[in-house]
Amino acid sequence: MRAKNPSSHTLRLSLGAAVVAVLLAAIPIGAHAEDLAPAVVPVVTSAAMPPGTVGEAYDYQLTSNVSPVTFSVSGLPDGLTADAGSGSISGTPTTEGEFAVRLEAIGAEPTESTQVRYDTVVIAPAPVTVPVITSPPLPAGTVGVVYSFQLTSNVSPVTFSVSGLPDGLIADAQSGLISGTPLVDGEFAVRLEAVGGGPAGDTQVRYDTLVVDPAPVTVPVITSPALPAGTVSAPYSFQLTSNVSPVTFSVSGLPDGLTADAATGLITGTPTVEGEFAVRLEAIGTGPTGDVSQVVYQTLVIALEESARPVITSGAPPTATVGVSYSFQVTADGDGLTFGAGGLPDGLTIDPTSGLISGVPRVAGTFSMLFRVVDAAGQLGGQHQSLLVEPAVPVITSGPLPDATVGVAYSFPVQSSVPRVRFAATGLPSGLDINVITGLISGTPTIAGAATITITATADGVTSAPWTDTITIRAKGTPPVTPPVFTSTPPVSATIGAAFSYIPTVTSATRVAFALTGAVPGLTFDPATGRLSGTPTTAGSYTLTIVAANGALTTTSQTFTLAVSVATSPPPTPNPPVPPATGGAGGGSLPSADPASQAGPTGRGAHDRSASSATLADTGASSSGSIAAGLAAVLLLAAGAAIAMLSGRSRRRA
Repeated sequence: MRAKNPSSHTLRLSLGAAVVAVLLAAIPIGAHAEDLAPAVVPVVTSAAMPPGTVGEAYDYQLTSNVSPVTFSVSGLPDGLTADAGSGSISGTPTTEGEFAVRLEAIGAEPTESTQVRYDTVVIAPAPVTVPVITSPPLPAGTVGVVYSFQLTSNVSPVTFSVSGLPDGLIADAQSGLISGTPLVDGEFAVRLEAVGGGPAGDTQVRYDTLVVDPAPVTVPVITSPALPAGTVSAPYSFQLTSNVSPVTFSVSGLPDGLTADAATGLITGTPTVEGEFAVRLEAIGTGPTGDVSQVVYQTLVIALEESARPVITSGAPPTATVGVSYSFQVTADGDGLTFGAGGLPDGLTIDPTSGLISGVPRVAGTFSMLFRVVDAAGQLGGQHQSLLVEPAVPVITSGPLPDATVGVAYSFPVQSSVPRVRFAATGLPSGLDINVITGLISGTPTIAGAATITITATADGVTSAPWTDTITIRAKGTPPVTPPVFTSTPPVSATIGAAFSYIPTVTSATRVAFALTGAVPGLTFDPATGRLSGTPTTAGSYTLTIVAANGALTTTSQTFTLAVSVATSPPPTPNPPVPPATGGAGGGSLPSADPASQAGPTGRGAHDRSASSATLADTGASSSGSIAAGLAAVLLLAAGAAIAMLSGRSRRRA
């Protein structure tokens, strides 16, 4: 036995004569029993080493019954190493087989005993991976359209074998890329094989169905511009074109002297007759499902020689506006001319005798027009022009805002010259709001005072000029406003071409605003004064209603029917002639039939808001001392002379 902390003391024991024993030991004085325990031999206590596989990570931990301990390991297969300090065996085996591995655990004391253990480690060969095609099924293709698809596999390197592809497609054996442009349609059974580099040359075969659709059928379209005009006896040539090739052209309706080549589409020849010809043009292609074609009709104008036919001399027409009267004079040289026009905007017409284009455009846009003129000899002239019709600019047509009262319901319709507008208002007093669609200002005012309101109307992206007015809101308890009362009698008849004017008179304690329902062609309405004036242009019976509002809970209306008739005969020339008015230009003029032109500084009757009644009337005097009010009838005679006749009455100032 070995004792710890030995000293130089020696103890000899004598047991008599029978036993003589000399015990030599270095036993320290004061030694304990545990100090005399036997030394522990280091032993490898971990389980037997597990098997491994070539190419797969290996990890094993040695353990011992003592610590600290150092491990000694030898005989490991290639690719594995052991850590002497930790006892960890790790790595990736590179060689298969059975290996006798020597394992030894060494304690910290050099003189200590050790124990050696031998384990057998079996390293299995690497598994053979069968190549598998992992890419999705082959997508469909189309004849004439570039195709590309990438084959993939679960191993690398790998070689691909592909067969059964449609004409136009090829496969790269190394990369697995299938590409090209299919030439035929149909369903194709494609054999796909991935060949790996394993010892047995393992492979996997897959069959995909590749669908190739037919090439899309393109309908041939005539892409050449419109047929240009030609001239009698002048060579003509025009090339038809199409969006596909090859294509065959079918042309019919050509004037005498012109022919078309069906293969090339070239129209050539020398026209022998003038006129407008409806030419049928057809482009015929050949598709997979049979012949397809597109037919268009174009107008070919063949005119006489330049020196013989009439020429339109007017320039480009000016811009028009929706809802605004428009006129443009088409002019041409020659005698006995008759005019025509194609492509005019809705609302415009041309006078075949004078060539005057007139009317009121109804739709905005750019219109391509063809002006035509025929002279007395039947010779035709033409001219293409474009007309821009701009959207109408809305105008607020409402009269002045009537007064309101705190706590009393208020309603006032804002009106626009253009339908289907959106209204916007600023400065509305507390309690009032505007309906952006109908333009109705309504509500119940809550605070007395005056408020300045600004209103705009927008249609088709065009906004009106601001319309501004001041509304007076009277204090609560103010006597209610009495609705206005009409005191004038409306006219019942008018004559085409004769000036017309009617200004209603009303009694009201507050300012009055007017509105009109119904319309008469040629007449306009002023909502501020209620004046209906102008020159009627169309015969008929028209029902009109003039509404007057002054802030009362109810409005007052005057409904009447105006019969517009055609003048039966020109009136005789006055004798003696009407003397010219002072300040008139030229040798004589008619007195104005517009009462507003004879009124005071404001051009209309004054509104007295403090008076118990307000009368809208025409008053005033000419510089000669006479006052005239009436209607001036102006008739255009067949000879083109204008004869004016004054009908009415005259009063002399006292």
